Parts: sequence; C-alpha cells; structure tokens
Amino acid sequence: MAEATFGADTGNVLSKATINSAIAFFVLSAALFLGRIYQHTHGQGGGAALPTLSVPLAPKPMAPLTPTVPTPTPAAPAAPANSNPKP
Repeated sequence: MAEATFGADTGNVLSKATINSAIAFFVLSAALFLGRIYQHTHGQGGGAALPTLSVPLAPKPMAPLTPTVPTPTPAAPAAPANSNPKP
C-alpha cells in the first residue's frame, strides 16, 4: 500500500518524514518551554496560574449529637381479668 503511494523507495521517505517530524516536535516543545519560563520569570503570567484558596486547616468541631429516644413511662398495671367473679 505504501509503495503505491510513495514509490519504490518507501522506507527512505517514511524514515525521513519521521525524523523531520521528531525534530520539529522537539524544537517546538523547547520553544514553548522557554517561552513559559520567560513569562514566569518576568511576571507576565496574566492569570495563567491557579488561584490560591484559603481553606481552614481543621474543620470546626461540631457539637455532639445526643439521641432523642423517648423514655417509656411506666403504665399502671392492668387489673387482671377474673373469669370467676366472687359470690
């Protein structure tokens, strides 16, 4: 497939393209890196840095929660039902 596109000398063309692409990538990466260093050292960040947030180191202690379980009130004992009434 590649031979039909680039001709018989495909390996040489693709190798040159790969090498040239790698060189261009590294040159552009180095230029962007140096530009970022220049911005950082000369104070021309322009808000590119993340904002600083003031967060408390420890959260405020919360009041302990006491369970509000209703206490059962003692009920009056029920009178036992007599099946045999007294005569």
